Amino acid sequence: MSMLYYREQVEHEDAAQKMQSHVFRSLSPFYGFLNNAISSYKQREIIADWKRVPDIFVKLEPLHKVYLLKNACTVKPAFEAHWYLVKELSEDIEWEEPLKVMMDDGAKHEIKLKKEDLIERGGEKYVKIPLEGRIKKLVWGFEKPKVTAAWIEVDAVESIVQNGLEFKFCVQGSDLVVEGDVDPGKMVQVNGLSIPVIVNASSLDIDGFKYVEVKPKVVIKENEKRWRLFACEGTLPNGVIGEEIPDFWKNYPSEIGRFLLGEGKISLEEGKSLKFRVSKPDILASGKIIESELGFRFRVKAGGRAENRADEYWIQLIEAKGGDEEGFMAQSPLDYFFDEDVSVVLETKNSARGKFKLEIDRRYRNFEEKKIVLRNKDDQGRFFLPREGERLQVKVNTHNLRMQQQAIRALERQPLPAHNSLLKLLMPYKANLWPDFEPDSSIQEWFVLTQGDRKGTDEQRLFVEKAMATPDFAILEGPPGSGKTTAILELILQLTLQGKKILFCGSTHVAIDNVLERLQEKKLLARVLPIRIGPLGRIQDNVQEFQLEKQAKANPNISEALLLEASNLVCGTTIGILQHPFFKQRPEEEPAKARYDYLIIDECSKTTFQEYLVPAIFAKKWILVGDIKQLSPFTEREVIVSNLKELSFIEYNKSGKRKEVRLAPELQKACFIYQKLFPFHQRLILPLNIKIIAQLILEIKARDAEDGAELSDKIFGIITQKNATAHPDSNFRYWDTKSIKEKGAIELSACDVILVEDKAYAELSALFPVNFAVVGDANWGTSAHAFRFNCWDNFKDDYYYKDRGQSLKGGWEVTRHYNQYFKEKSWAEEIAWRLIRRYELRSKGDKKTARKYYKLIQKLKPRTMNIEEALFRIESFSLPSFLEGLQAGLPDRKRNDQKFASTLTLGLGESELACRHVKLTWQHRMHPDISGLPRELFYEGKALRDSPLVEQDREWAYSRYEKRREWLHITEQDHKLKGNRNEAEASALARELQHFLDFAQENPNPNHPEGIWEVAVLAFYRGQEKLLRSKLIQVLKYKESYAGGRFDCRQSLNIYVKLNTVDKFQGQEADLVFLSMVQNKRIGFLDSPNRLNVAITRARYQLLIIGNQDFFAGKTGKRDYDADDLIALAIKTQRMKGGTNESSI
Repeated sequence: MSMLYYREQVEHEDAAQKMQSHVFRSLSPFYGFLNNAISSYKQREIIADWKRVPDIFVKLEPLHKVYLLKNACTVKPAFEAHWYLVKELSEDIEWEEPLKVMMDDGAKHEIKLKKEDLIERGGEKYVKIPLEGRIKKLVWGFEKPKVTAAWIEVDAVESIVQNGLEFKFCVQGSDLVVEGDVDPGKMVQVNGLSIPVIVNASSLDIDGFKYVEVKPKVVIKENEKRWRLFACEGTLPNGVIGEEIPDFWKNYPSEIGRFLLGEGKISLEEGKSLKFRVSKPDILASGKIIESELGFRFRVKAGGRAENRADEYWIQLIEAKGGDEEGFMAQSPLDYFFDEDVSVVLETKNSARGKFKLEIDRRYRNFEEKKIVLRNKDDQGRFFLPREGERLQVKVNTHNLRMQQQAIRALERQPLPAHNSLLKLLMPYKANLWPDFEPDSSIQEWFVLTQGDRKGTDEQRLFVEKAMATPDFAILEGPPGSGKTTAILELILQLTLQGKKILFCGSTHVAIDNVLERLQEKKLLARVLPIRIGPLGRIQDNVQEFQLEKQAKANPNISEALLLEASNLVCGTTIGILQHPFFKQRPEEEPAKARYDYLIIDECSKTTFQEYLVPAIFAKKWILVGDIKQLSPFTEREVIVSNLKELSFIEYNKSGKRKEVRLAPELQKACFIYQKLFPFHQRLILPLNIKIIAQLILEIKARDAEDGAELSDKIFGIITQKNATAHPDSNFRYWDTKSIKEKGAIELSACDVILVEDKAYAELSALFPVNFAVVGDANWGTSAHAFRFNCWDNFKDDYYYKDRGQSLKGGWEVTRHYNQYFKEKSWAEEIAWRLIRRYELRSKGDKKTARKYYKLIQKLKPRTMNIEEALFRIESFSLPSFLEGLQAGLPDRKRNDQKFASTLTLGLGESELACRHVKLTWQHRMHPDISGLPRELFYEGKALRDSPLVEQDREWAYSRYEKRREWLHITEQDHKLKGNRNEAEASALARELQHFLDFAQENPNPNHPEGIWEVAVLAFYRGQEKLLRSKLIQVLKYKESYAGGRFDCRQSLNIYVKLNTVDKFQGQEADLVFLSMVQNKRIGFLDSPNRLNVAITRARYQLLIIGNQDFFAGKTGKRDYDADDLIALAIKTQRMKGGTNESSI
């Protein structure tokens, strides 16, 4: 059946068969890789502790009304009654002639004017005519001037207009108090009459009036003026111009402040609903008046009752003790509780409780704070609350991996003509496989890229033109802040103008929501009809209206399927898009129809090929956006480990017959033991399975060429239960149980290492020489042999171990270390983390650290079979992004390697890439002090160039730092590390944040529409992230239970703080970035150039690095690393003056 689909791809049947064979051979390993990952995840259980969120809601009724006080001024007519504006009056006035006046009522008057009755002001002439009533016509000698009243009674004013803008006003005595700014140099239309006015600044008399000033100020910008807020119990004082804000407390809940209650300070839990939780409802009886610390008064409206029954069942998840704080890019284990369709199991010691089938109510999930409400499936779905001491457990949801498998199978078995370019990726590479083309130069109008003279716009436009013209792929490479999102936005608009349908994906929710937000800002929604796929709680508030479920509720007569069909822009993260109904509900037996003309993937440098395939099979052309100089995809180490455990490869016999060979667990164990104990200078006895012993013997012999010099004088004793028939040689001696019992164990003393079959070990343990320690027997420490060994060891100094900073002496310490190592680790785990580290250092070439990891991997690889290609396959499936493979090819692959010469592994050819690729070279984000170093370190000076206006755009009044990139030095003696937590750095960071808070409240951000400052607090380790969260809660006065990473203090402190690890912050930015380095003894994974690039390119105005600068500069002693980038950062960054370690916060 599959062949029919391939016949649609090529003309001839033999070509179709070859294509099918190549595709199957290329994709089958991917499928197997995912199979192993799924099997591993199915066995993995995530355990979480929990605590009950205080359960009773109190709802408040505000007694204060809040008003917006507008800029106001007093206005009065410039002329008193009876003054008129006259026009068409000559300069030669006959003062002796009387002025003849005709009134509206027909009355006629003659008046003789004096020179002081005629004045000039602002180039106009005004005359005083002391007559009551309206004047119809004037005659002065031979002239007939036109006349208009230049005054009006204040009480008769109905409208005030200037420059087409009508002002609100009220009467205060003889003045008009006008809301806004009136220009005294221009005429004002009062009741339609143009008159000059006198303008004075308003003086608001509110002394003696009971009110609360809203502080810190909420600043609202309109016409570049600042407005103030005013709160009072009642109406505004007479003459005070303001407009009541009825929903103020819902929109600005953080203005309320905390409440001083019987159980301490309590902040609002759900500010938008004016609700908070208390654990002692009796202290807040209904009707009670309470006051916040800022002076606002409220009446308790619903004290002691839960407004919604679910509110009583909220719990907050807590990572189980022993969780991973070493992690830098791994997600929190708690994130798995928020996957779709997960089942929760109750872990309890009470057998009477049984096993409950629980589920998380989708309506009550708070991902940011890790809070959930449970339901009991076995009890009609009723709300469920665990008991104290019980824990929650979920199995990892493998839906995303199964979707990747489905995509592979669809491409492998049912490829449609639209998938031809995807198939070509897997075919043998050859010239002209990818046709050249010219950019589309027919674009008539640019919608976003309108500034043609702006640096970088020409590059952005070229990308759009190439993307519009490509028959298959287009690539936009751009360093941080180079305008990738703007280019994507322009491309979307150009494509929708042509009636194209677009699927837009990204690795983060922020990347997706930024584009939707820009569409809103630019008022471009008339052209684009977006639908957002993903859970509501993960989507930014201001774009939640586009979420599919919300759209369906807003349009109850339109099905979700129809909404998706009507939309020309469907968006979601590469994981979230899996909830797309078309993807989720497609039967596996049906081919994947390419419903979308284009797939655009932002942050594609973090997307693997198999992840990319899921949305890719539903599109006809593919646009890849990212930066391979930043972080690569995150694949959990466990996935790599599971595939290494099941490592297999293909061998061909002499007749060419294909056979799959699996790397036996016994061989893995043998290599694991060899690399740890080499060069075998400790006298050890190892009880092992006979198969492991056999493999270890073969490995030792196979390594003679490379390790023979160090092993030449080593003697390995081999003891089996029976039939020791092998002939001894220079390195091996063989015995069986019977011969040892009959002849004694004296000959064993000549050995360096004894490998004993586990079945024989128990029988012979009392006979082993006293100068040998045993590794691999958990009970050896209490045995008679161990006692004798200990007595001998106390007088000797034969046992020592030194590696990776550890220095151990004595047989007990050394054997304890070996036993713990062999118990906790495995061959697959030791290979996995070294593969990851070597890949992270791939751009370092042959540097010391990269070379070290290569040697360690070589030491772990077997010599009795060649697994080089199998290892490469696992590495290429899990570590590189599809973008990197297409753009630069995978590491260790050369174009003349014909056996694996496909575009997927080798990348596009030079000319093929040139017509599909655009690199943005100008940056518009960072102050030049910040961008200069990463431009030099990571982009060879060819990209991340500063646009001419970026320095001007980043001017600010904050003078605490001399340079925009500075280092706050924390000495090694200040605090010792606790795991990956650095208390000294966290406290110093908190103090620096407090300094900036003082500035931010009085100095709005000129480049933000609401004047808000955005601050990022970043760390390389999750342990430090947790410590920093506790500091931020104190400084920002957040509730102690908060477990999220977003501190929204926009209204109370004029600041928005984001807390995250560096790896999770890729694709985001902030005005001020605090970066905690944590380490002061070892470098760890901080030497990754891609990670460091992300860390130091997030800031717009200021980057402050906090850590031991001397350590990273290599000044604190022996340097055992070659992290040139880190050293350059430490040496070339100015040390902050006056940055001292004061008392902890």
